[in-house]
Amino acid sequence: MQKLINISTYPGDLERFDRNSKNMEDFLRQNGLQGFEMIQYEPWEDHMIPGSLIKGVHMRYYPVWLDFWRGDQSQLLRQWGNRETIRRYYGGETREDMVAYYQREIETAAQTGAQYLVFHVSHAEVEHCFTYRFTYTDMDIAACTIELLNEVFQGYQGGLTLLLENLWWPGLTLKDQAVAGELMAGIRYPHKGFMLDIAHLMNTNFYLQNEEEAVAYILKTLEDLGALKKEIRGIHLNSSLSGDYVLEQLKKNRRQDFSMAAADYSEIYRHIRNIDQHRPFLDSKIKRVIEEIQPEYLVYEFLTKSLEELKAFVAQQNRALMDG
Repeated sequence: MQKLINISTYPGDLERFDRNSKNMEDFLRQNGLQGFEMIQYEPWEDHMIPGSLIKGVHMRYYPVWLDFWRGDQSQLLRQWGNRETIRRYYGGETREDMVAYYQREIETAAQTGAQYLVFHVSHAEVEHCFTYRFTYTDMDIAACTIELLNEVFQGYQGGLTLLLENLWWPGLTLKDQAVAGELMAGIRYPHKGFMLDIAHLMNTNFYLQNEEEAVAYILKTLEDLGALKKEIRGIHLNSSLSGDYVLEQLKKNRRQDFSMAAADYSEIYRHIRNIDQHRPFLDSKIKRVIEEIQPEYLVYEFLTKSLEELKAFVAQQNRALMDG
């Protein structure tokens, strides 16, 4: 099992290490980590994060994409307001543009020497994030994801492993064996599996009050997956106990109207951060989940404001895994 941590090419992430590869290597070694799972904010180049340190690449996540994929212009204009905004958000005007973008990401991942890719299976519009009244079902999203990924990987001969990550929005939550099975059966690319995000699974249960309850919930979810449990190849390890916040927000927001064209993105970001907290999982019982899955990749995935906070979170997570 390789123990990794998330990083991005966002300038703030790089500046924590003074954009110095030696500092990155020292941080990994001092914390018992073997490498990074990288997400591209700016296009990756080796001087940013050495390819030798990158084990996984998180592909771009479009939270809102099914209407674009299906070519539903009326829904896109309702959500975004005008065609120029649509074009800027998706990087083009057609589904072929989206496919080409992801194919370029795969080329970059191969250049880094990464071993795996991570792809979110989900769709949630701005208003959905506040009201939890969703347009599409899990199976709707799975079907479009299968179409997209089959086009993206058509003709690809490389060996990168594709790992589908669960979210708490509709799509892949790992709560429905049929949806998970449909994805594994429908995606023709042979090197595939799941990336279990612990906090995202916690976010599917508003009533968890502590991490001990979360462990029991996660283990029951794994049991319900049946044979598909063996397809989980990696774990994003973090914690989020935000159910009370979500329930409070649902009472407040379900009667409101939302528009992406008029959205306050700082407020959206704050709201999502309050739901998906990306904190260390401090209850040592989480080791039961890790032992149950025996993942190839265990990825610490935290959101922090400074290198000092990041080091503190890593130390807390390391202690939790050593306890007992």
